[in-house]
Amino acid sequence: MPSDQPLISVVVPTHNRLSYLGETLRSILAQRYNQLEVLVVADGHDQRVADLVAQLRDPRAKYLSCQFAGRPAVPRNFGIQHSQGEFIAFCDDDDLWHVDKLHRQISLMNERRADFTFTACNNIDQSGTPFGDALLGDFAHVGKSRFLLSLGAMIVNSSIVVSRSLLNKSGPYNEAAELRAVEDYEICTRFLMHSDAIGIREPLVDYRVHPGSIQPIKISDWMRSQAHIQAAVLENRSATIWIWLGRYARVLYWATRVQLSRLIHVHPDARL
Repeated sequence: MPSDQPLISVVVPTHNRLSYLGETLRSILAQRYNQLEVLVVADGHDQRVADLVAQLRDPRAKYLSCQFAGRPAVPRNFGIQHSQGEFIAFCDDDDLWHVDKLHRQISLMNERRADFTFTACNNIDQSGTPFGDALLGDFAHVGKSRFLLSLGAMIVNSSIVVSRSLLNKSGPYNEAAELRAVEDYEICTRFLMHSDAIGIREPLVDYRVHPGSIQPIKISDWMRSQAHIQAAVLENRSATIWIWLGRYARVLYWATRVQLSRLIHVHPDARL
């Protein structure tokens, strides 16, 4: 890869995931696109993480730490503040990248003059074994209204590359405690206020699903997260009132559908 290629800053927030982090970082450093700085940001100083980064013996990988916050938006923003790249990419500390991911995205961004790209993703389990046939983020183009009505999973955080100019226009991740685990959705609504997202419909990220994930599992937790998102998109003005109401209706529809499905599963003779 020519040295005149723009620098990409990869921000990797981490907390208590040492068992996955090494594999994640090796997948990033193995990218065909090598004009990188990889900012590994511990949520609270962790000497084990510092030692792991040192053991990689790669000058592109840097250890940073911020004061413990208990939510990934804070170390992500800390990493952004210390980044130097023209483009910013994000990767969670348990996900994996395919070797051509960044090369494909930067080529697409140059070709389309795009400020915001993402890729499709495979699901993998805690041991790294793929499961399920459906891809996450399997879209070629996503605009603001479509994204807002999707309720999530259209754009996976670990697949995102954005230009610094778009990040500067949109502002940092929202660090509010109630947006923990959904702050990536909220910032995408702000990205999409300025630029549509261009997708690569090929799985270039392995999204890891495991018991230690902070994603909501219970329907009550999911509803609570959706209520916080509703408040956030109203505050950041990414949604018109009609889109906001439409999104609210979709939340209620899916919650009702899940609850009815569970009721019928538990009581197969139940009738509506």
